[in-house]
Amino acid sequence: MSEACNCNHGGMPEPPKPNFQIPSNENSNICHVIAIMSGKGGVGKSLVTSLLASRVSAAGYRVGILDADITGPSIPKAFGVKQFWTDVYWGDVDYLFVDMPPGTGDVPLTVFQSLPVEGIVVVTSPQELVSMIVEKAVNMARQMDVPILGLVENLSYYNCPDCGKPHAVFGESHIDEVAAGHGLKVLAKAPIDSAIAAAVDAGKVETLTAPWLDDAVAAVTGDKKAE
Repeated sequence: MSEACNCNHGGMPEPPKPNFQIPSNENSNICHVIAIMSGKGGVGKSLVTSLLASRVSAAGYRVGILDADITGPSIPKAFGVKQFWTDVYWGDVDYLFVDMPPGTGDVPLTVFQSLPVEGIVVVTSPQELVSMIVEKAVNMARQMDVPILGLVENLSYYNCPDCGKPHAVFGESHIDEVAAGHGLKVLAKAPIDSAIAAAVDAGKVETLTAPWLDDAVAAVTGDKKAE
């Protein structure tokens, strides 16, 4: 039977965390990187990315979007994402929004390790599994030591043009209680609106005002009041 160790390990420093970040293109000057992620696909994450980038641009900031929402073999696809960061000349960008792959697998992990992500906006939708979906995103964010700026619930409600009342088409929302359980803010509840679909189909997302994104814009930019 081995004797108990009498060594004093209390003063030993923790080993430094490995840094896998890669440098951006030498001609790029990107100030802030914001990731838009979701615990699963099909919740409108790319739409929220486009609208949020458009709103931040309208507020006077220079923005870019990196489309990392790819599927297929993880390793070659992940290196493709890296090339968008290292090889593309982005110029002067205040906020680069990264449209993350859905879920919390290898490719999202590679993006978080490789890019200097400063904040995360988590997109979800009204459903019974919303708590589990948000928890997956929260756990990954904490593992990567990246703060979550807040939650955006897409497809939250539909405003009836006849009675003017909102209707929960996909069931009652639980986003407020889920956010409170994780100590997070609800930044927006996006409506089901045919005008949004029409603008997307026409390639004119930038024409949408999306006032329901005011708090999300403020959370990203630090502005107290989005213009």
